[in-house]
Amino acid sequence: MGADTICSSPSFEDLLAMAAPTIGEEVTRLLRCGKHLSRIAGWFERSTRGSVFGLVGDRVDLARRVLADARISPSSLAVLLEGLRGAASDELPILLFVERHRSAWAVDLRHIRPRRRSPRFA
Repeated sequence: MGADTICSSPSFEDLLAMAAPTIGEEVTRLLRCGKHLSRIAGWFERSTRGSVFGLVGDRVDLARRVLADARISPSSLAVLLEGLRGAASDELPILLFVERHRSAWAVDLRHIRPRRRSPRFA
């Protein structure tokens, strides 16, 4: 049982598109609370049943979550942690997990540069 595969596929794109409104709302809320973008990351997953779970929060907390997740193989673990750590201060790292079949997960890490809103609409 592992998220052994790090890859891109349409299902990752679909999950990211589904998560986009939540990501935008949560990042905006955290920035308004004084959190810097360099301290924020996201985690979203979709099961074969179609259920979606996600959160946006502190990068260090999400790194701890990665370390504790039994689905992630040791080789993928190093890549994901480096991706979280290596994200630029203006990038938002987003971990995406998609269940391929029962208990077999694929994982991808995306770095997103949020669009800046005009201060008038922020």
